[in-house]
Amino acid sequence: MSAFAALRDSGVSSLMSSRGSDEEDRPIMYQQNTSDEEEQSDQEAQETQDSGSSKPVSLMGSRSNSTSVLPSPVTQGRRPVPASFVYESKFTPNCDNLVVMDDHVIIGLKPHEYIVLNGQAKLTIQRGAVLVNNCHYFFAHPDKTYEVLATQSQSLPVIASTQVLDRSSGIEDTKTAENEHLFNSDYKSVIVLEDYHTGLEDIGLYSPPLKRFFYNSEVEEAEGVEASIGFALPNQPVIPLDFSFEVLLQNKGLTGLYIDRTWRDKVNELNMMEDPSVTMVIGNKNSGKSTFAKALLNGFVSKNAPVSYLDLDPGQSEFSMPYCMSLTSVDREVLGINIPSSVIDDSTATTSLYYGFTTPQSQPTRYLEIVKALWQVYDQVHRPRGSHLIINTPGWIKGFGKQLLDEITALARPDSLVYLTSSGILDPTDETLDALTYSQVHTLPGMYQVSKYSPAQLRTFNKLTYFHQQRQNGGITKFQFREHLLTSPPMRISYQSDKSDHSFVGINGVSILNYDTGLQFNQQDLLLMLDASIVGLYLVDNESFMASSTLQEMPGRPLYLNSNSLEELVRPNDSHNIFMGLCMIHSINKHEQYFNVYFPNESNVSKIKERLQDGYKLIFVKGDGDLPVPEVLMPQLVQQQLDIFKKQRKNKPVEQTKMPYVSFESKNKVGGVWKIRRNVMRRGHQR
Repeated sequence: MSAFAALRDSGVSSLMSSRGSDEEDRPIMYQQNTSDEEEQSDQEAQETQDSGSSKPVSLMGSRSNSTSVLPSPVTQGRRPVPASFVYESKFTPNCDNLVVMDDHVIIGLKPHEYIVLNGQAKLTIQRGAVLVNNCHYFFAHPDKTYEVLATQSQSLPVIASTQVLDRSSGIEDTKTAENEHLFNSDYKSVIVLEDYHTGLEDIGLYSPPLKRFFYNSEVEEAEGVEASIGFALPNQPVIPLDFSFEVLLQNKGLTGLYIDRTWRDKVNELNMMEDPSVTMVIGNKNSGKSTFAKALLNGFVSKNAPVSYLDLDPGQSEFSMPYCMSLTSVDREVLGINIPSSVIDDSTATTSLYYGFTTPQSQPTRYLEIVKALWQVYDQVHRPRGSHLIINTPGWIKGFGKQLLDEITALARPDSLVYLTSSGILDPTDETLDALTYSQVHTLPGMYQVSKYSPAQLRTFNKLTYFHQQRQNGGITKFQFREHLLTSPPMRISYQSDKSDHSFVGINGVSILNYDTGLQFNQQDLLLMLDASIVGLYLVDNESFMASSTLQEMPGRPLYLNSNSLEELVRPNDSHNIFMGLCMIHSINKHEQYFNVYFPNESNVSKIKERLQDGYKLIFVKGDGDLPVPEVLMPQLVQQQLDIFKKQRKNKPVEQTKMPYVSFESKNKVGGVWKIRRNVMRRGHQR
């Protein structure tokens, strides 16, 4: 169904009705001590980075005295120098150490061997133990499976053999007919990598710049790239090319995540705290804040300690929905990237609040109000359960960003403040820690690495994964990128206007953050500003809504709340309102007064219907709200119209359809399109 057929009355449902480009030889250097606020614009990032293909620069750290089999950084004097990165596995497959089955492979690792895993897989340890990322100790147990979502936007997981520390800790080997030959003194660890197709591997079909974001065997095969373990072994079948993962046996310009001894010792030290502790991580952009925070998170989870994650970076978030900030109770290890669920439920496991922007600079007052609201949830709900707290912050530590850190630390009073610097040594002239509130500070060397993808592309990824989630039986999350969003009809929701009665059910009000009618825009432009955007949804109880006398009526347009009115009516974490996630406005029919919208899942729609029937009022709130380009442009629809045009040129019978703003007719230069000559002075113009 085309996008236009989707808008026909017969197809519209009512809310209340039943790797990127090739690697370059020139490395991209990271400029230290810069701020997120100084980065290039999203448009420039999109233009200059097709899919991003920069190589990491350095892993800053101290000399490691551990017996790890992975490369260790070296030092010159007191200042670390770039380390040797892990670019490929230290593992040579043969008939003995690699067993290939239809949907999984079994790998036997000898002492000092490790693999670098790219793609999506389910990891099970069948014998002994492994060391993941040179930091996390996981031992064999048949009931323990780890989900791995390894993306090329980050360093890849490294799984190494290691010595079993304590046989009495619950380790339980699993010997089968497939792996029994690996249970000998030659092998220290035996692991299983199971095929795990979530649909994320297809995101490149939807958004070509992200075609290498996740490993996809179809893309590799189409481009003639040899799979890392896709070859025949004696007496073994060839590994199918549709596996969801690969083991890097050669350098492809990707890096494995190596956590050196400095970080590992600090993670282990912080994980030893028994009473609920608060740890806050700060540092410049690209210094490794999220990497350290996830390492600390995995350490708590592996020890079965309750832990919560406060995500305060709305620009590049792994735990929050787009344009949101969140507090999440985490009960599983995060190996690779974390993708937040789009489902809004009544549990206290996750609290999400809509901020509306990608940087604290856009609305600092609103930003701090949300921080305080999320902290209150932790202090009153999560902390009494004995949950530790990890706070991840934006990479903005200078100027006004420093003032925000002052406010946040004064509120949270962290027991441990982890400060990632360029050298790991606090510069006497560094004023970052001045006026911050904390019990103790830990200054560590940052792990500086430039992502293969720009911040704009990462935000596009977050939006696409939010709106393309599908909940399967058993609560499993899958992603649908094989079909375009526009192939399904949008949902129609009527909006309340000046002529609607008080019993109206639908969209009862709209608001635009940072913009007020009569100041930044005119009343007649309200629908234009909302059209084709992403908005946050709030439900407000009827009593609070009716008590508000600040709703502005505009003829034929939705009831409008200015910024001050919205702050009074929708306060963060107020019991009188409920945040119900995001929706995408496809188009607006101002004549019949309804919005065409897309929701990420049916679960949220059902909950909204129930609340509206109970008398709640629905409010749309817009901040930045830019739509991802792939959601606007549907290549299949353009191709369909092009085929129709070609048939029309050949005088073949075809259904007469027309695409707005698109023409396939060629223009003659005479009376048509002319190329403009710029910066050319003719002789008569010269002096």
